[in-house]
Amino acid sequence: MPAVEKRPEDVHAPEAKPESGTVNGPDKWVRKPLASIPWEAMAPVPLEHVPTPLGPVPKADKLPAEAFAEPLGHYADIGLLPPAIYERGPRDKRIDAYQMTLDGANYASQFLKGPEKAKYLEERLDALSKFSQDVAPEDATGNAAATVPTPLIDNARPLIESLEKMQPDETTPAAGTNPEGAHVGTGSDWNTKLGVPEYRTQSDNLIPPEASCNMTSLAMALERMGYGREDAMGAIDGELRKRFLDEEKAKLAKQKGDPSTLPKSADEVQLPPGYFEGQVKGYLKAVDGAATKPYQGVRGKDTEEKAWDNVAGKYRENAQFEDTLDLLRYLTKAGGRTDLDTVTPKLLEKLEPDVEKRPTYRTVTPGKDMNWTKARGELSEVLDDGGAAMLSYHHKGSKNFDASHIVSVQQMQKDGLTIDDPYGRIRKDYNVAQVGDAYGEKGQAGRSVARKNQVDGAVDRANPRTMDSDWTAANGQNLNAGESLGSSSSVADSVFANSWRSLRFLQPPKPKKEVEEPPKAIPIPEPRPAAAK
Repeated sequence: MPAVEKRPEDVHAPEAKPESGTVNGPDKWVRKPLASIPWEAMAPVPLEHVPTPLGPVPKADKLPAEAFAEPLGHYADIGLLPPAIYERGPRDKRIDAYQMTLDGANYASQFLKGPEKAKYLEERLDALSKFSQDVAPEDATGNAAATVPTPLIDNARPLIESLEKMQPDETTPAAGTNPEGAHVGTGSDWNTKLGVPEYRTQSDNLIPPEASCNMTSLAMALERMGYGREDAMGAIDGELRKRFLDEEKAKLAKQKGDPSTLPKSADEVQLPPGYFEGQVKGYLKAVDGAATKPYQGVRGKDTEEKAWDNVAGKYRENAQFEDTLDLLRYLTKAGGRTDLDTVTPKLLEKLEPDVEKRPTYRTVTPGKDMNWTKARGELSEVLDDGGAAMLSYHHKGSKNFDASHIVSVQQMQKDGLTIDDPYGRIRKDYNVAQVGDAYGEKGQAGRSVARKNQVDGAVDRANPRTMDSDWTAANGQNLNAGESLGSSSSVADSVFANSWRSLRFLQPPKPKKEVEEPPKAIPIPEPRPAAAK
């Protein structure tokens, strides 16, 4: 049996006998108890220079007693009200310190309820916005100035999720109209406001769940750039008003009617009741009609008239961002779903009509002048400047370079990436040159249940007339663990170095440099002619 090592506190040095005159008694001396040293005094630097793990939160009387039990320790003494955020040091150190602030806020929020919780969460998110502006790179502009630094996304996302999961009740009034925003407080969509994408799984999409990694990853990238569901729905309504006006003009021309009776522009059009729902139904019917296999259809199953009517009637109030993007793609004839290089620029034009505010889009691919190391360098610059990225890679193994999958890149790691994978969790030892799918076990050609995001069990594959409710925005805000396997996945460079197919970048627009006008020349007066003598 191996010897048991003594713990440090069990080892004592021999006690030295004190000098004469200091003993309390003839043969023994009394050991004086150690002084109770405050923890502040043991800090190696002045306390005001030390990053604290919590930002301002409600006072002690607003939190239950259990909030002040271990492991909070000394923070209980100040009622969870530490000093202001860490304001000194280089940018990366300040960001690292703020991770602790967000983690502390996530911990404290679980002890709050109702309006107090909603107010606290929004205060923390407002503070995060201000912090993000304060640490933005010098050349960051526009929306990028308020965009959360990528190392904080994984710490900030739970705060937003906590707020979005709150539902109105007798003490907490409802707020907001955006199905993907908060339902209490100000009703804001904090994902787009802060550039912290909601994790999205393709498995709950209306569009083919097995074939919609493109729109799902694009939705996360656009949220990073500050665009969300409301922007997509606004663009959809604009397209439908144009379509309706064109239809009315054609009808009037056929009847030789008076064109002055029509609205002067699409902005003045009021869509008649049922028109929106009819266009959605036509889109769903087209998706299903293009499917050669059930998994390529609506909700990945056979559907028919009754199911389309069911979805169309609920679409405006319930559809998720990625599904509205696909409807916009269909209405604008922007291109095939799988052709992001064609589709993305056209969708950006609809989501952001102002060309000076519109994000730029570009793609890099492997080649003679672009390897994974160089691509990582460009990726790092884009993310640090408040941009977004999508990575396409070959996931089938066996040197299959035809099929590919698209994920959203969340942040850089020293030897890899943190990604939000809409399909599931990639196997850590995946190698494109070896047999084995990235979402299966080693040597396994197919997918593993343990790695693929689950599909709601309520989906009835056998009945084409039925439709589940897992496609709604409300369910998207309440994913269970099996539906979010790909959230914040860490993937080593060794996985992507030889399997990556492309990196697609969305970047904030750069402001036009103002050309300074040269100073006007001051005319020099001609000397007066000498007076005649």
